[in-house]
Formats: sequence, structure tokens, C-alpha cells
Amino acid sequence: MSERNIPRLTAVAVTLAVVMDLLDTTVVNIAVPTLQEDFDAGPGPVQWVISSYLLAIAVSLPMSGWISRRLGQGRAFLIALGIFGMASALTALAWSLPVLIAFRALQGLGGGLILPIGMAMLFAAFPADQRAKASALISVPAALAPVLGPLIGGWFVQDIGWRWVFWLNMPIALAAILTGLRLPAQRPATPGARFDGVGLVLVSAGLVLLVLGLTGTENGYPAALPLIAIATAVLLLAGFAVRQLRREDPLLNVRLLVKQEIWSSNLAFLLTALSYGALLFLLPLYLQGHGGMSPLNSGFMTSLHAVGILLATPVTTRLTRRTGPRAPLAAGLGLMAAGAGALSLAGQATPGWLTAAAILVAGAGFGTTIVPLQTATVTGLQGPELADGSTIVNMARQIGMAVGVAAAAAALNALNGTHGPGSGYPGAFLLAAALAALAIVPSLAFRDPKPAPRDPEHDPKRPERTGATRAS
Repeated sequence: MSERNIPRLTAVAVTLAVVMDLLDTTVVNIAVPTLQEDFDAGPGPVQWVISSYLLAIAVSLPMSGWISRRLGQGRAFLIALGIFGMASALTALAWSLPVLIAFRALQGLGGGLILPIGMAMLFAAFPADQRAKASALISVPAALAPVLGPLIGGWFVQDIGWRWVFWLNMPIALAAILTGLRLPAQRPATPGARFDGVGLVLVSAGLVLLVLGLTGTENGYPAALPLIAIATAVLLLAGFAVRQLRREDPLLNVRLLVKQEIWSSNLAFLLTALSYGALLFLLPLYLQGHGGMSPLNSGFMTSLHAVGILLATPVTTRLTRRTGPRAPLAAGLGLMAAGAGALSLAGQATPGWLTAAAILVAGAGFGTTIVPLQTATVTGLQGPELADGSTIVNMARQIGMAVGVAAAAAALNALNGTHGPGSGYPGAFLLAAALAALAIVPSLAFRDPKPAPRDPEHDPKRPERTGATRAS
């Protein structure tokens, strides 16, 4: 193969994989009400279809670098695609809710490897001066996927069945694998230090128990059991943190969190993801269950949040460059809180355009937070710390969304049980609004960049010197 074709083929393979990953994240939410009916389950058990996927992504992210070094980027990428595609087929064939949840977790393990390995492959295939072009090639399809996901999901669920939501991944995965097979094989690098399997078990068990504890009451467990699960989760996650601090080759470099900018930005990212995950979970349930919409119409309404993201992101990029991350982030979180708060006040008599406007505002708010958060989370990091910081923030995002889904399901179940079916949506949307507002607090610790000191010799406001001196 000509070396000139390698960047182009790599871009095609990675774009297909990333679009598939992003589509799957948004398309499944629309199927949640139908899954509740088909499996005769409440929001708590069904939320695991989403949470298991997000948690599996979170725990597989730290493995991506080690697997790439062990197998080579190309082979690791193909294996991740194979896992994702195979798990998608198994998920489409699932015969019970527990089986569906298990295969979704397997799907997440592949999905968590696809993005970091794929992006590393993409940047490695292009010369340093063309990496902006590489990012541009993937940015448009990646931006459109969250808009199309709810629409495709609504169409499939309404007309041909929810299982096709998962069959959709198969042709995309196959096309990405066939394209990837045309790329030249890479020799594995030295694997380096041993993989921290104990650390992976600690963080995985801790996260699963945390989500299980949040939704345990709906599953019919004794009241004390969810509290025990949450307490055990805290101990396991604390043990994971201590282990990482003691290792020279940690699975996750938690030492970075001692820096004020890093812990505050990751906390803000976590709270933002909590709110966003809750919102995406609640919207299809509210629109279909409470609003009486068809899956396709609810998919259209849900996709408005992604339109808001598309509209807000370019404006925020310029604003963040000019002012720093703090002001745009606070504005975005305020918009998120306002949109979710407006949804908490909506009722069956609320005009559809007002509901659509609230969803659009919430989406624009989230879109306004993306660039400031990404900027703040890497402030002051150099060299290998950049990769470590990226892993931490991506884990924070996935964990936040998973726990946000669980918290929304728990709130919905508790309020429905107290006040009757359908009465829990205002309180659940209010929870999403409160989480967005709460994220403003750690964002206040951000330091906006100071303007560079002006060189008096090159000050445009200073009159230029001339050779002549005015006589006094």
C-alpha cells in the first residue's frame, strides 16, 4: 500500500468507529420506555442497560494505553471493534433483561477502547503540522452522530423493533474492521510495567456497587442493603485511590488531583456529567410516558439538545480563548440548570414548543460547558501528564453520566411511589437542574489566564520613535 493512502484510510476507519460509538450512546436512550414494557421492569432495573455500558467504558479507559503497547495500536483497535460488534449482535439477541445488561457491559468494554486508541492512531498517521486537519475530518461526523442517534433510535423502535438499535452497529463495525485490515501492521511496543489488575477490580466493583446502591430500593432489596452497598463502594474506591498513590506505575495517576485546577475542573466535569446523564435518561421517558409521544417524535424532540450543543460550541470556543474557561462555564451551567428547571415545571398542558425550547436551552448549556471544561482539565499539565489527565477526565465523564442515570431513576421511582405514577418527573428534572447549578461552585476555583505582559517596545498604543527630536 502507498504510504500516501495510510492517513486517509486511518481517518475512514477511525471516523466509522467513533460515529458508531457516539451513535450507540444516544440511540439506546430512546428505547428505554419500550424496554420497560417488554421486560416488565421499572426505571431502576432498565437504567442498567445504559449504566452498565457507561461504567464499562469508564473502567476500560485506563487499559487502553497498556493494551496498545502490548498488542500494537492497529491490532488493539481491531480487537476493540470486534468486541463491540460481537457484543452488539449478542445484545440484539438478548432474551432477558439481565442478559441484555451483561452484553451491554461487554459492548462498553470495547467502546471504551475504541476512542482513545482510534484517536492515537489518527494522530500518529498524520504529520504534526496536519493534525488539525485530522481533527477536522472527524469533527463533522462526530458532531452529527448525537443529532441523528435519537432520530434513528425513534424510527427503529417505532417501526421495526428495539433490537435493530443494536443491529445498526454491525455494518458500521464491519466496514471499520475491513478498512482497518488494509492498514499496515504495527509492531507492539515494550509493554513496560505490569498491568494493575487488582486496581481494576477495586474500581470496577466500587462503581457497580455505587450504582446498585442508588437503585437498590426499586429492586426490592431490604432498605439497609443499598446503604451497605454504597458504604462498601466508598471503601473500595478509597482503597483504589490509596493503591494508585502507592504504585510507581498507577492505573490512574490520581496524584494529579492534588493540583487545584485539576481537582476543581474534574469535580465540575463530574457534576456536569451527572446532570447531563440524568437529563438524557429522563427525556424519552417523560416525552413518551408522560407526554404521550411516539418514539419517533420523542427522538426528534430529544435530538434538539444535540442541536443546541452544535450551535453553542463554536461560540464558546472563541469566548474561552478570549476570557478563559470560568465565565463561559458558569454561563453554560446556568443555561443547563434553566433548561432542566423549565422541564420540571412543564405539564401536559404545556405547549410543545416550550418543551422543545427548554430542551434546546439545556443542550446549548451543555455545549457551552464542553470547551471550558476540556481547557481547564489540562491546564498546567505537560508531557505524559496530558495523557493521564485526559484519562481521568474521560473517566469522570463516563462515571458521572452513569451515576446521573442511576440517580434520576432512583428519584423517579421514589417520587412515583410517594405521589403516584408520573408524578416523579418534576422532582427528577429538578435534581438535574440542581446538579448543574452545583457544578458552578468548583468552577469558581478556576484561574483564568493572565494577559501576557505588554512589551513597551512593541506597544501599538505607544507613538513610534523617529530619528528627529522636537525642539523645545
